[in-house]
Amino acid sequence: MQAEDQDVRSAYDSAHAQLLAGQFAQARRTATEALTADGPGARLYLVLGQAHAAEDDDDHDDRAEAAYQEGLKAFPDDLDLLAAYAELCLRSDYMDRPARHRRGPELDARLRELAPGSPQALRMEQISAGKAVKGPRPPSPLRTQTHDARLVLAAVGDPVSAAAQARAHAQSRPDDNRLATVAETLTALARPGRAPLRWMVRFPSTRCWSVRPCA
Repeated sequence: MQAEDQDVRSAYDSAHAQLLAGQFAQARRTATEALTADGPGARLYLVLGQAHAAEDDDDHDDRAEAAYQEGLKAFPDDLDLLAAYAELCLRSDYMDRPARHRRGPELDARLRELAPGSPQALRMEQISAGKAVKGPRPPSPLRTQTHDARLVLAAVGDPVSAAAQARAHAQSRPDDNRLATVAETLTALARPGRAPLRWMVRFPSTRCWSVRPCA
């Protein structure tokens, strides 16, 4: 069981890093292959749904919903899955997807019942409140996560040192979910073999498979 858990975690780290690098199709492939090989994993369903939702397309939104639903069948109380599915529903168009839109408040209520005051519940409150506010759409969690990782990598340079610094900051502020997220992201990116992904996070407009700058 421990070996299987390590395999699932490793697959999630790979898929998550690919998601951050904008490699949505590859992230979906990595998550799907791991789910087939190793069985259900809450994080694998989460990153699969996020990699579909990141495409910002109706068909992919449908597939994201299916991934979240499958994940919640196996892990009905997983806060991250509930939050991701609730956000998808709350942001859906009530004219095009009325059933999905109606599920948003139900999932939000379930999340607040399980973990009132949690970072996931607080985020849903912000999204629900923001729906009535006109103006530009706030940056997605993925864009914020990538932005934070890029800033730390640019400032520190060495990925291992960047990950260590991020973890130290997160430990000093255990109530700050954003710091915890960037620490987890940089830890995944610092692993061996992730140099191309780190390059793509630091330079998102560059599409290279090498750690060298494009000619």
